[in-house]
Amino acid sequence: MDGPKKVEQVFDVLDRQTVMLPGAAVIEEQIRSIASRIIELLAEEKRLNLMIEQRAKMIPEVDLLQSIPGVGPVYAALIAVEIGDIGRFRDSNHLASYAGVAPRKEESGTSVHKRRKRKGGNRRLKNALMQSSQRSVQCDSLARAYYERKRAEGKKHLQALRALARHRVTVIFAMLNEGTFYEPPVEVDENGRG
Repeated sequence: MDGPKKVEQVFDVLDRQTVMLPGAAVIEEQIRSIASRIIELLAEEKRLNLMIEQRAKMIPEVDLLQSIPGVGPVYAALIAVEIGDIGRFRDSNHLASYAGVAPRKEESGTSVHKRRKRKGGNRRLKNALMQSSQRSVQCDSLARAYYERKRAEGKKHLQALRALARHRVTVIFAMLNEGTFYEPPVEVDENGRG
């Protein structure tokens, strides 16, 4: 159920209310005001997303990126714009580091090397990669399997999601370099046949 329908239900319930409590009219007016603002914000979000989609059509990489499960027009445009010219990255590791989804090594004298998440990187790109990865877990069986495998290895939700985002950076790098659409890997049986 979307927001406006929920708001209408709240108004219907308020209109049918038979017991009036002190201050109820003030609270009801506040609810109506907040609900009206929510409806306005939803309409504005819809309008802005439409503008983004229209402008995204002018970026050639957007079509390529939208072929990846979980990457819609908004995230595709954001990823394309934040990456810019793919030629400025020597490999997918460089791109992953730029995006802030590559783990970093912590070294200090004789201490044990630890792998920790990066706090830096391009935050807008990282957010687009993480959010589209979250969406892909819901709509793509391959992404879901990768995520579940990382969870089985003991990673927490965000760690597994970051690992999936890092994995997708490798795919994005190859796609943008070659100018090709996403193709899911062919599953091979035990005899090596696809």
